[in-house]
Amino acid sequence: MQLRILLADDHASIRHMIRAYLELHPGWEVCGEAADGVEAVQRSAELQPDIVLMDLDMPRLNGLDATRRIHKSSPSVRVLILTLHDNVVLPKIARESGAHGYVLKTQAFDLLTKAIETVGKSGSFFPSSTS
Repeated sequence: MQLRILLADDHASIRHMIRAYLELHPGWEVCGEAADGVEAVQRSAELQPDIVLMDLDMPRLNGLDATRRIHKSSPSVRVLILTLHDNVVLPKIARESGAHGYVLKTQAFDLLTKAIETVGKSGSFFPSSTS
């Protein structure tokens, strides 16, 4: 089974780096990219990916509001927050917004791999400590 992933981050260099990493995994396909929250919502509705890797700080619509809209309009799409924000309350807010996981960009890629695998199997990935 192919796992289809949409990358939503306003930095093209970050999207490029994450795409290169994801494409190393057999069975994972980057089906699209979004440079802001509005585009993430639109691309999610259009592409119906399995997972959206969502940054929190984006122009036009932040990642939490985009997650809420995706959760409402495309409930089968699972959102995994991938952010620099190491704040103990944000994972809880992300979960309440409809996200299925929360990973810091500063953590090792093997944790991101585990998060994608977990969320891709309809699980949730909210580490007890994000630091």
